[in-house]
This record gives sequence, C-alpha cells and structure tokens, in this order.
Amino acid sequence: MKLSQFTKKVEKPSIDDRIMPLINIVFLLLIFFLVAGIIREADPMDILPPESVVEDISPEDSINLYIDADAHIVLEQIATEKSDVPLRLKQILEGNPDRPVRIVADKGIETVEIVALMDSLRKVGITKVRLATESLKESR
Repeated sequence: MKLSQFTKKVEKPSIDDRIMPLINIVFLLLIFFLVAGIIREADPMDILPPESVVEDISPEDSINLYIDADAHIVLEQIATEKSDVPLRLKQILEGNPDRPVRIVADKGIETVEIVALMDSLRKVGITKVRLATESLKESR
C-alpha cells in the first residue's frame, strides 16, 4: 500500500486568490463614490465669483448665464453676444416663464456690466434673477 494515497496534497494559493479581495474592495469603493458624489456639469468658463456670507442655493432648474472678467457671455453652454442674451432668454423661457435666471459672474467684471445686463433682462420681462456668489467662510 502506498502512503501517497493517504496524504492530501496542499495547494498553494494562487496570486488570483490573494488579489481578488483587493479588487472587490476597490470596486465597492468606486461604486460608493459614484453613488455618494454629486455629479454636475462643469462650468463652461473659468469664473471666480464674488464672496458672500449668505448661503442661498439656486434651484436646479435655473437657467445659467456665465460672464467672465472680459464680459464674454455663455448662456446654457453656448457662447452668446451680449445683445442676443435677452432674446435668447425669452425664447428659452417661453414654456416656463417662472424659471429663475442664475448669473454667474467673475468678481473682476465691472458692476456696471452686470447692472446693464440685469436691466436688459428686466426690459424683456424676466423678473427672477439670481447672482451666484462664493460662500465666505468666517474665520474665528
């Protein structure tokens, strides 16, 4: 009788068996961050808004109008001339005139430019306008 029949061969764990738990953890973390993270569109321009203490958040259905320090305007991800903004906004708001317009302006732009833009929006009949600001953290 052979002894080899009674001895059990011990298999060494393969590299796949040792790395599989790590792969599972990485995928679980990836899924967690995809679900827990906030996914939103990137801003079409590099804008640094002015700072504010108020933490009012604009509604998600607002129309975004970006204006940089050189007064270049992007309305709903499309570059637009300043003179065309009121008419384009009026076309966008035809179905829902109560949607607010959110102006995201660079803090380097002259205030006169923003006031003139808001006046032109008012003349077209747009009444709900919000100016986006960056939250100022009070250090104490």
